[in-house]
Amino acid sequence: MIKLLLFGGVGTLIGAVMGTLGTCESSGCPLTANPWRGSLFGAAIGLALGFGAIGGSEATAKETGKASALISISSEKQFKSEVLKSDIPVLVDFYADWCPPCKRMLPVMEKLAETWKGKVKIVKINVDNNQQLTQRYKISGIPDVRFFNKGKEVNKFTGFRDEAFWTDQLTKLTAGKK
Repeated sequence: MIKLLLFGGVGTLIGAVMGTLGTCESSGCPLTANPWRGSLFGAAIGLALGFGAIGGSEATAKETGKASALISISSEKQFKSEVLKSDIPVLVDFYADWCPPCKRMLPVMEKLAETWKGKVKIVKINVDNNQQLTQRYKISGIPDVRFFNKGKEVNKFTGFRDEAFWTDQLTKLTAGKK
């Protein structure tokens, strides 16, 4: 919330300055016609940028101070131990920080990780930071979700899906179905 207010405040200030210093002969320019219009337009732009910067979604575990059951993979060695050598099924979410559908899916994955803790591992892999894994699994669109059981890939999906969809897939996976 503080970030959002900060973006809005900075946008308002910049817009007011541009409205004061800018010139507009037709009076139809929203940003430079006057300081009042500039500040309103700047606030709107600042808030839009603020929502984009914070994802406009629920607070993450980091923001709330709660430890998350969602595992972040940062190396091939960690992938091997957490996914390929896992005793329980694993859902792997290939994502990127700049990807809007990936941002929307993060709270869903965090909730699934808590709900399925001990039955299924939920892990995430940033495609920008893990190029070798991204290439090995031929990730061409994100979010890309893969299911592994006993070290073998058993299913995959690309694109945003809601919690009910993933719950259904995890139920099938843990029941030994594809």
